[in-house]
This record gives sequence, structure tokens and C-alpha cells, in this order.
Amino acid sequence: VNVFGFDGFSDEASVKRAVRSLFKKGMRNFRVVNVGGWANAVLTAINEAAGMYPEPSSVKITSLFFDSASKCSSLPSWMDFSISTTLSKLRQLTNVPRILLQLDACSICQDAELYCINPTEQGFGQSEPKADVFRNFIQQQYGPLIQEAHKAFPATVEFVIPFQNERASPRVLLEELIVRYIQPLRAEGR
Repeated sequence: VNVFGFDGFSDEASVKRAVRSLFKKGMRNFRVVNVGGWANAVLTAINEAAGMYPEPSSVKITSLFFDSASKCSSLPSWMDFSISTTLSKLRQLTNVPRILLQLDACSICQDAELYCINPTEQGFGQSEPKADVFRNFIQQQYGPLIQEAHKAFPATVEFVIPFQNERASPRVLLEELIVRYIQPLRAEGR
């Protein structure tokens, strides 16, 4: 189930009722877009409902941009995508055994050189006008961010790399990431 916010719901109680209804119908896997302010209520509702059913559930969270208002003045305080804030939110998912976290290769900060609207569809940004900027980020900075996330998050949190297609995310860039950063982390239990 894709959860993009709670437009149309009057309050958090109605979000909880809707999520419980999905669980009653057998839904156990949720994709929650962004870990911004509204997502807190959604994650709480999923966690509470998951605690009521014996079947395992999962949450995939998109997106971790690594941004926060402290790094980007155009972001409101509730749009905190920092590792520390995301980690505190994930710790609250005590009833969800499988957590997947998309580590985005761009920024939500509109002033940033790496700004993008849809990180999942953008992938590594190689079909964008600023392909060279994104390629440099992937080759020089993205791997160290993956390592930073590895150190911060428990090994039970699975990472999702926003690979899109050969044009947006050339295999050569992905293979370089795998060899330099992902394989060593797998050897450490990620």
C-alpha cells in the first residue's frame, strides 16, 4: 500500500482507523513517502496495527535525503530528513520486523545543486540536465553517505538504492557503488 500523506483524513484517529482497516483486509506491506511531519502519524498507525496481528509486516520509507532545516534554510523544521531524526522515528516501529529505507541520490532542498522532485524516478540523475553534477555526487559523496547510514542504523534496516534504468542509473555507476561501498557493508552484516 502506498501512503502519500493523509489528505482527506480529518485527524490522526481517522488515519489509525484506515490503517487498521487495511490490516483487517490482509495488507501488511506499506510504502510511506517521506519521513516528514505528517508521516509520523502514519508510521505510528502502522506500528500500532502491526502489533495487533501475528503476520509480519514491512515498511519501506522513501525518502532519506540526508537534509534538514539546519543544512537547508528553505526547509521547514518538520521536514527533517537527517539520520538522527530518521533513526528516532524508526526506533518507534517496534512491531514492524522489516524496514526498508531508500537512500536518495539527490536533495529536497530547492537551493541545492542536487535538487530533484522525485528521487525514486530520477535514480542517479543521469538523464537530467545536470547529469555531471549527479555523477560526481554518486562517485564521490554518495558512498560515504551510505557508510554513514550503515553506522547509524541497525543491521535490520535494509537500504534501497534508487536505481531506475540504464539511462538514469547506468550500471557502471551502480557496479562501482557495489564494489567500493555495498559489498564491504554486506560483509559487515548489512
